[in-house]
Amino acid sequence: HSFHHFSHLFKLIDENIADSELFYKAAHSMMKGGNADLALEYYQKNLAEEGNPFYDDAIIEYIQLLKEQKEFDKAINDVYERGLAKGVGEDCTQKLYRTLGDLFFNVKNYTEAIRTYKTVLSLYPAGKGEDKAMFYLAYALELQENPQFKEAQHFYRELLDVYPESEYVNLSRSRIGFINRH
Repeated sequence: HSFHHFSHLFKLIDENIADSELFYKAAHSMMKGGNADLALEYYQKNLAEEGNPFYDDAIIEYIQLLKEQKEFDKAINDVYERGLAKGVGEDCTQKLYRTLGDLFFNVKNYTEAIRTYKTVLSLYPAGKGEDKAMFYLAYALELQENPQFKEAQHFYRELLDVYPESEYVNLSRSRIGFINRH
C-alpha cells in the first residue's frame, strides 16, 4: 500500500500536478527515508507556496533538517526569511525561536544565542522545552567573550527551581559547582 501510495505521489509530482500537500508529504517521506537532499528540495517547493496549510510544519522540519546537515548559516537565514517574516502561527514561531537559539549556539555566536534564548523565555515563560533554552542561555553566558558567571548561575538555579524533573538538572548542578570553584 505504502509503496503504491508513494509511486502515485511521485507520478503526480513528475506530471506537475503536485500541490503544497504533495510536496510536504514527499519531503516528509524522503526525510524519514534518509534522503536529505530530495527532502530539502521538496520542502522548498512546499515553502514556495506561502500560506499553504502545511507551511508551518514544513518550515520546522526543513530548518531541523538543515540543522542536522550542519547548514547552520542557511538555517539561521531561512528561520528569518521563510519563517518569522512570513507570519507563521504561534506554535511555529515558538519552535523557530527555540531552534534559532540553538543554531546561534552551534555557530558559537553566543551574543545572539543569549538574546534569542532570553526572547524565548520572555515570550514563553512556561512553555514546553524552555528548560533547554534556560540551560543553553546560562551556558552561553559562561562561554561568551566576557563571561557573566553570576547571571549564568542565576539561570542554572532558576532551572533547578522551575524544572526539577528536567534532563538538564544534573548538568546545571555541575555548572553551578564549576562556577563556585572558579
